[in-house]
Amino acid sequence: MSHLYWHRGSRGSSSAPTAVLQGDNVAAFHGLAYDGAQYLASASIILGIDSQAGPVALNYAPSNIRFSTGVDKYKPERMRINYNGIVGIGTTAPALSGTGKLHMAGDTIRIDTPRTPASGSNCYQGEIAWDSGFVYVCTAANHWKRSALADY
Repeated sequence: MSHLYWHRGSRGSSSAPTAVLQGDNVAAFHGLAYDGAQYLASASIILGIDSQAGPVALNYAPSNIRFSTGVDKYKPERMRINYNGIVGIGTTAPALSGTGKLHMAGDTIRIDTPRTPASGSNCYQGEIAWDSGFVYVCTAANHWKRSALADY
């Protein structure tokens, strides 16, 4: 049996609600782990009103989802999905130009599985692949370019 849960967030009271504001949290879910002496909220999912998307208005409540993890009650935000679908990993303010959807703050990207795309094979601009000899980048629809790899 599946269950559907709703959580309503507003300012004011439940009998006289008022509109939420930018930066307000609407709901929070905390994983509580017992350490032998106390429960620690060492993982959280927080749903809030995005502070970068303009004010809340009639039929417009731009929301985000924030994921935090740690070892005790002090847990940093690890990932955020903004109202416009941009995903930030390792940053609390994901921002991209164009139509990008992923902003990573870090110094390493890992693609686990090698792939050798055939010349002219289907691809979407911006895809990246690799094998033991080349790095491949799709620069336009169905147009791959590659660069040879060398030891250093």
